[in-house]
Amino acid sequence: MPYSRPVGGRSGRPRGPLTEAFRHAMDGICHALLTERNMKIHFVSGGLVFLWCLAVRPTAGRALCAVAAVYGVIAAELVNTAVERVTDLAAGGRMRALAGIAKDVAAGAALMVSLAAVAVGIYLGVVCYPWRWRLFSGLHPLGAAESLWGLAGLCFLALRSFVHRRRLGWDDGEGVSS
Repeated sequence: MPYSRPVGGRSGRPRGPLTEAFRHAMDGICHALLTERNMKIHFVSGGLVFLWCLAVRPTAGRALCAVAAVYGVIAAELVNTAVERVTDLAAGGRMRALAGIAKDVAAGAALMVSLAAVAVGIYLGVVCYPWRWRLFSGLHPLGAAESLWGLAGLCFLALRSFVHRRRLGWDDGEGVSS
């Protein structure tokens, strides 16, 4: 007998439009940004990296390495957050050794990706030295565009998180959630 998938996908829910799937994905990123200290640190660090790339103007390939490193760290932190939430749910609020190990392993994976991103940053700093501030020059326009898109993406997600904080019902403790 051939395998047949459930009509609604893996969860049994009917599938919505693709735009709804993207909205849910952005809601998850916003939740992590509002509730996780490390995600806030990664967003600020990533923004500083993109500003540095705009000012120094590395080549397109080097700027792409920076974009991949920043967004790779953010993706690893999102996976870490998901593992932590599912582990808390499965443990039922009780301290369990295996739950702690699962959380530690996920955090270790995020740390490894972060260390690789630091290595990419050191590489970029060394190969672009001596730094010449070229913010308004026409040098390496594709690298500047990649950096600008990376920065714009971070700014969009941060702004969306701030604007939709109350609608989503998530708060980082600075205000009252409704």
